[in-house]
Amino acid sequence: RVPQCRVPRTEKTVIPEDAMAAILRQPPNTKMGLRDRAMMVLLYDSGARLAEILGLNVSDVAIAGDNPYIRVDGKGSKQRIVPISAKTAVHLSQYVSVYHTERRPKTDFLFFTVIRNVAARMSQGNVERFVKEHARKARHSCPSVPDHVHPHMFRRTRATQLYQNGVSLPLVSRLLGHASLQTTQLY
Repeated sequence: RVPQCRVPRTEKTVIPEDAMAAILRQPPNTKMGLRDRAMMVLLYDSGARLAEILGLNVSDVAIAGDNPYIRVDGKGSKQRIVPISAKTAVHLSQYVSVYHTERRPKTDFLFFTVIRNVAARMSQGNVERFVKEHARKARHSCPSVPDHVHPHMFRRTRATQLYQNGVSLPLVSRLLGHASLQTTQLY
């Protein structure tokens, strides 16, 4: 019996700063564009998992005041507070003012879709679709946009940038909601 060769780990792709800016500029100034931009900005700034963002209720978002944050239900039903920047709070405030009015469907989900007049949680596939579309468009003006962009890359990019900017690994791990430091080291 010959033992199998170890397959070397491939380096995880992160989105360069200029490419991230190009992707975030892609959504048009429409209602759907506002939603797409708010989602992508929140994914990047918070470093939260896509499922965590899609599980947010409007009451989980604190955007007023000096220290905006979101309250995320992570893996294992562990709740954590994730700080967000003032710029992200402005994007979310604009989104909420358009999508969560009295004339809109009654739902507690921050991000939702309406199918046959029923509001439901937005699907991960829907987010993956528009992230890929905006990345494809951004690639025309910015060649450093990776070929295969997906929502988890926003999380990985944020974690990598925090660490490279001097944030300690245990703090990055806590912000990401990792139970183990080794999980964060894989990023």
